[in-house]
Amino acid sequence: MLEDEDIVDLERMLDLATPCCLWVAATLRIPEHIAAGRTGIAELAAAAGCDRDALHAVLGHLVSQGVFTEESPGRFARNWAAGQLAKIRQRLPSRSSAASLPTSRPARSASTC
Repeated sequence: MLEDEDIVDLERMLDLATPCCLWVAATLRIPEHIAAGRTGIAELAAAAGCDRDALHAVLGHLVSQGVFTEESPGRFARNWAAGQLAKIRQRLPSRSSAASLPTSRPARSASTC
């Protein structure tokens, strides 16, 4: 029988925000866009073809988890973890089969993670 201090934190275990945000950043090639010099949120969203505000929320969460850094408001940089994300992206399915952020184009429906 479990004691009170042995209780599992189910909320933490069920939180899918971080894996979902990692998936989105990887499939949108955010680490590669940053490496190419696109560091502002508007530039990144345009290069990735997604909504700026949604991408900013994703990157903000990943910064809080130690993936990417925010050098100044709305300006992002790669760190070691983001570099690793770029490497594993090659093993993920293509963007067409992956979760993506809403686009600013109303005609295209996109699911969110």
